[in-house]
Amino acid sequence: GDTLATIENLTGSGHNDTLTGNGSANSLSGAAGNDTLTGLAGADTLTGGDGTDTASYAGSNAAVTVSLTSGTGSGGHAQGDTLATIENLTGSGHNDTLTGDANANSLSGAAGTDTLTGLAGGDTLTGGAGTDTASYAGSNAAVTVSLVSGVTGSGGHAQGDTLATIENLIGSGHNDTLTGNSSANSLQGAAGNDTLVGLAGGDTLNGGNGSDTASYAGSSAGVTVSLDGNGSGGHAQGDTLTAIENLIGSGHADTLTGNSSANSLQGAAGNDTLWGGAGADTLDGGTGTDTARYVSSNAGVTVSLVSGVAGSGGHAQGDTLSNIENIGGSAHDDVLTGDTSANNLQSFGGNDTLNGGAGADALDGGIGRDTADYAGSDAGVTVNLATRTGSGGHAQGDTLTSIENLSGSSHGDNLTGNTSANTLRGAAGNDTLNGGNGDDTLAGGAGGDTLNGGAGRDTADYAGSNAAVTVNLGTGTHSGGHAQGDTLTNIENLSGSSHGDTLTGDASTNVLTGGAGNDTLVGRAGNDTLNGNDGNDSLGGHAGSDTLNGGNGNDTLAGGSGGDTLNGGAGTDTANYFGSTAVTINLATGTHSGGDAQGDTLSNIENIVGSTQGDTLTGDASANVLTGGDGDDTLNGGDGGDTLNGDNGSDTADYTGSTAGVTVNLGTGTHSGGDAQGDTLSNIENLAGSSQGDTLTGDASANILTGGAGNDTLNGAAGGDMLNGGTGTDALTGGNGSDEFYFHANFSTDTIADYTLGASKAASEEIHLCMGTQANPPTHSGADSGSNHVITVTFNGSTAGTITLTGITTSSTNFANLNIIIAASTGTACAH
Repeated sequence: GDTLATIENLTGSGHNDTLTGNGSANSLSGAAGNDTLTGLAGADTLTGGDGTDTASYAGSNAAVTVSLTSGTGSGGHAQGDTLATIENLTGSGHNDTLTGDANANSLSGAAGTDTLTGLAGGDTLTGGAGTDTASYAGSNAAVTVSLVSGVTGSGGHAQGDTLATIENLIGSGHNDTLTGNSSANSLQGAAGNDTLVGLAGGDTLNGGNGSDTASYAGSSAGVTVSLDGNGSGGHAQGDTLTAIENLIGSGHADTLTGNSSANSLQGAAGNDTLWGGAGADTLDGGTGTDTARYVSSNAGVTVSLVSGVAGSGGHAQGDTLSNIENIGGSAHDDVLTGDTSANNLQSFGGNDTLNGGAGADALDGGIGRDTADYAGSDAGVTVNLATRTGSGGHAQGDTLTSIENLSGSSHGDNLTGNTSANTLRGAAGNDTLNGGNGDDTLAGGAGGDTLNGGAGRDTADYAGSNAAVTVNLGTGTHSGGHAQGDTLTNIENLSGSSHGDTLTGDASTNVLTGGAGNDTLVGRAGNDTLNGNDGNDSLGGHAGSDTLNGGNGNDTLAGGSGGDTLNGGAGTDTANYFGSTAVTINLATGTHSGGDAQGDTLSNIENIVGSTQGDTLTGDASANVLTGGDGDDTLNGGDGGDTLNGDNGSDTADYTGSTAGVTVNLGTGTHSGGDAQGDTLSNIENLAGSSQGDTLTGDASANILTGGAGNDTLNGAAGGDMLNGGTGTDALTGGNGSDEFYFHANFSTDTIADYTLGASKAASEEIHLCMGTQANPPTHSGADSGSNHVITVTFNGSTAGTITLTGITTSSTNFANLNIIIAASTGTACAH
């Protein structure tokens, strides 16, 4: 019945007191007993004394922040308060922050969104109404805390804690395990490698720093969770994930998706689908039939289910897989390998290779040209793409979908294609390959193989042969390397090895591809395509309109009859017409005619070999090698340092197109000026000069030298030569031997330096006047000029030119035997 007035301070009894201040700065001292001190407004001093004492702010008009560790308060009724020997706190109806100390505290948040920090000691944290948080941010060790009713905390500051009506948790800087309840919880892991278990409710899981895990192990249904944000299904329904690196699924069928970090995804029980995304991920399917998927990878992946094999490429780079039965590839070129279980390997876009290993596997190539690979099989396999089934070895029980190609084992395999264009590779063993319909490629590999292309245009491929192969589609004889013992039927095309192969077609249209090595390709009849590729290859098209591609290397291309296309490719390449009748080839203008050259198109050709008849071969601005072959050939190298080889016959090096005078000496082999600069001549008997002033010299054989326009100097050297200076003022020297000199219309003023008079006209050297007709022949007259004799030739009433015979006059011995032959008078043409 006490009445107190103007009292500021209270001291309680030794029992359980309840002391309440007023709006002033009060000092409340509880003494012994379990006391409750309520300071109300004012900067109060609250001293609990002995016993378990409580500071209550239940009536505060605003949120309070109170710490039993510092003994201070702020905000609302706690503003300026000092607390000592207080063990428990009761908050206001607002958003309070209550912090305990090292003792066993009881923190009650009451209404409002409160944050309770018990610190050390077995604390009782009661959130009250509102969305409340228990914080262990300051814990000196990892904590394990659960919001499930009746579960006591452990570890660090949570040791012995009891939580009630708490919705959210904040972990420590260590490796915490935070578990929510059926409400919508917020679990914050802070630093450390934390495990967050939201349970039911739309939870917010924030791992903070470290490598953190969201666990759905207790979910009542399968979950779909992505580390890029959200979850659905089971306990993940409505969840939001931030700064989470790892996931643990439920005992049901889950879909777990990682992000660009290195994630650990554990499927646990159930048939789970794990998407690691970028980063070196650890994917553990657990029990059930589980799938690792890479459909979103930005590049092709190589993934193996064989234990201990790390993934590579794209999103699989560095991935480790365990307890995974199935793989879903990317939209790129993947290599997917199963294990001894029954695997489902599925690719999407791209040209993929699927190797199921042992077990009855389902292989689905999807879009693209995909290969089922049985290289590791311990026995021969029988695989049929038409029936989509396999048996024997690793193919036993396999089903194949959208597979275009097959690779067999090292044993005797039986591989069959379908209506598509298939590639069948037998590897070692005596294999049987049946292409079926479609344009197929069959590679038997080592062993005596049977290759049947079936319908379509099919190719026998020996690219992997360990030695050169000889394959003849016409005779059916095959030997060497992987072709040894092979039998080929319904094969139209051949691909050789990296060695020097000999590939021969048949009467149909063939495509022969040499590969690397110095290959010999023979098309025979049909419109064939021959591809030499690398190496110095010899390509012969024979009959038909063929396409010959030399590729790299110095190749020889012989199109044979028909309008052929010859492309030398890189290197120094030769077009060969040796088996033809006479041809005219011009590399500069691209015009070709006669014999096998009729209708031919040449590109990237530097050299020409002519036929057995009289050819006209013309080079271009590069350094050409022109070989005439048999027959009387005319070789014109054009610009560049050319090699002109007349071979058999009486052959001519032709410089008529040179824009500058040339100096050519067949005796010494020295040649310079204009188009002759840098040229090498062999087996050349005759020379034709340019329209400029040329110097042409023969050798010991019978030569024909033609000067053309310009003031030329011609010297036949030894042998019975024919010299024609052409127009211009020319100096002619026959040299040793009985020579002939030819003069055509408008030959101008020429000199013969060594004309020889014989004991008879027949014994004298011949001077031929090659103009006019039998009805209108030229005339000539002569007169001495000093020690020389000048012959003036008149045609059509005017002077055609003069011929000066050096050292000869009318008084010379045997002058009467001067031998001038007028071709027109005899009705015959001049020989040159």
